[in-house]
Amino acid sequence: MFVIDLRGNVGGQPAFARRWFEGFAGAAPSPCQSTIIRWSPLNGYMEALGYPVPEEPGEPVIQKTDGAWVEQDSVIFCLTDYATASAGEWFVGDLRTLEHVVFVGSNTCGATLMTNNQTYCLPHSGLSVFFGTSLMLTPDGNREETGFQPDLWVPPQEALEAVSRLCEYYGLNP
Repeated sequence: MFVIDLRGNVGGQPAFARRWFEGFAGAAPSPCQSTIIRWSPLNGYMEALGYPVPEEPGEPVIQKTDGAWVEQDSVIFCLTDYATASAGEWFVGDLRTLEHVVFVGSNTCGATLMTNNQTYCLPHSGLSVFFGTSLMLTPDGNREETGFQPDLWVPPQEALEAVSRLCEYYGLNP
């Protein structure tokens, strides 16, 4: 039994959490989702991330994963709050494919609709703009501004203490 505290994790690079998942579970996470990317020279780095390259620039690329359940024996408590966003939410989505994970706290932020956010320099004005280059959709709908709901609703600042009390009450070893 252990606790993963994602409260206040506003995002970053999901690859690190995915590597941890693979090392822990012995399999890559595979949540059920669809990703749509419109390819352009500006997001050419996407090939390095494993996205297929279309025949023509500007052509949309759609990737769909059916999802896979990963069995494991540990009980995991994952603490979340409204500041769990972006890559933190991707990790929540990945953890939702693992057996014996209980989410405790409040809804996550709901910042996963636009992915692969990058800063680009406009060629004529030189202005910098920041935007996502793809859309991610899940079978249970768009989580934008709603986020993932926890299994156990607890004020986030009390989540760790609540898990501790629950473990003590049920005799779970920390």
